[in-house]
Amino acid sequence: MTDATDLMRMYLVDPDQPFPPVELADPSGLVALGGDLSPERLLAAYSAGIFPWYNPGETIHWYCPDPRSILVPTDLHTRAAARPARSGPWQFEIPVPNSPDHLPV
Repeated sequence: MTDATDLMRMYLVDPDQPFPPVELADPSGLVALGGDLSPERLLAAYSAGIFPWYNPGETIHWYCPDPRSILVPTDLHTRAAARPARSGPWQFEIPVPNSPDHLPV
């Protein structure tokens, strides 16, 4: 991305503005700047292989890394040592402040 027109195309100023083509990404994979994290914007981004990098108070950076890695949950395998932790059954107790059991005597 060396052209000023390509750089201007990167700024998402309108909520309905589509992402630029991922072919315009810079070498780090940066595709766009700005925009929002609305569900519609995130769905559009994820379906195009674009992912946000966000820190509060900063401009959102949108990346399309090349190459990407795709994890398919059904293809993931865990170690045998983790199986007992996954097998349950689990019971959780959440103490509620000011309940009769937790009042000072």
